[in-house]
Amino acid sequence: MEFQLAGPLPALELFADFMDELGAGGAVFSEEPRTGGQMVTVFLPGPTAGPATLDRVRARVAELRGDFPGGYGELALTRVEDRDWNEEYEKSLEPIRLEPGLWIVPTFKEPPPEAAGEPMLRLDPGLAFGTGLHETTAACLALMGRLVREGARSVLDLGTGTGILAMAAARLGAERVLGLDLDSLALRVAESNLRLNGLEGRVRLGAGVSDPAIVLPEPPFDLIAANVFAEALCRLMPFIARHLAPNGRAALSGILADRLPLMERALAANRLRAYETIKEGKWVTLLVGPAAN
Repeated sequence: MEFQLAGPLPALELFADFMDELGAGGAVFSEEPRTGGQMVTVFLPGPTAGPATLDRVRARVAELRGDFPGGYGELALTRVEDRDWNEEYEKSLEPIRLEPGLWIVPTFKEPPPEAAGEPMLRLDPGLAFGTGLHETTAACLALMGRLVREGARSVLDLGTGTGILAMAAARLGAERVLGLDLDSLALRVAESNLRLNGLEGRVRLGAGVSDPAIVLPEPPFDLIAANVFAEALCRLMPFIARHLAPNGRAALSGILADRLPLMERALAANRLRAYETIKEGKWVTLLVGPAAN
């Protein structure tokens, strides 16, 4: 099944990431021919695109319309042959090296010689590619990789999705890693990725957090990574502050630049402050910690 959606670019990027988590076989961004705006085309293999999945896709589009007002087209669905799209998409994928020195290699490709001796994740297309390259994920990975190598031994991945940040933390040397997500489908994808990489014993997964008053039966974490909407980050800020070690840091991403004032108020209200700010296009990633440190 091919899906096409026209609308604001930030919303389309998040739609593509969401479709990746459902098992999409790739996403192509292009100009919408009638208006000159942005459009994304995504392919979901036939067996995956059942009625329940289509309902979830339509619900996600409705959420994005509310979060990112703008000129949207109708969600267009077209039944197409699976094989050619998947083959062409796989041909376009190559191993990539992300900033912390972590390789992401498709399962159907051989690791390049230059990857020898460096940490690596093997992932299938539709479960990480696109997600791993998105500005927000890449910025979180860069910060997390640096902090783990500097001594962060416990990591909480809040909104783990495909599990890429949690798995990267374990590969880079973290000893206690917990990934949480509200979406049961995302947790199944993450479980599959853990098995694929032999990390079942290194990363634990659990149900996500919607109530900021929740207290986990866990010691505080040296590092918390959260790549979600700014509004969700603000709502969960008391939870993040409560579970952060006294000298810990949180890498917070998925923030549109115009949401920064909202973030700053939430940080101040929870006695946190930003120590680093990374800007990539319309997206911002913050490295935050206790204001007293």
